[in-house]
Amino acid sequence: SESKSVSTPGTISQAFVSFPPGPNFLVEVQIHRVRTNGDELVIPTEHETVLVGDDALFSFDVNIDIGAGDELRVDWYNYDGGNAHTVPVVLVIAKAGG
Repeated sequence: SESKSVSTPGTISQAFVSFPPGPNFLVEVQIHRVRTNGDELVIPTEHETVLVGDDALFSFDVNIDIGAGDELRVDWYNYDGGNAHTVPVVLVIAKAGG
């Protein structure tokens, strides 16, 4: 997994998760918002679910507030034995008041 701290409050308006050809549904992705009072799964929105794919682009129009000091964490789970896979994740964030 990888986490990034948010230095300026804002809103996530879009999220893109791009599975290239090759993972054969053996790589799972989740996006979390981490705050001082806990961790919240924000994409996908159903508790204990994951995104999986092969040669697929997932696009989400969302409205997720993030505060200064929050962290955004992407978790990747690779169940493909000896093969490494990269699944790019892009979050579009608008600054609060901007």
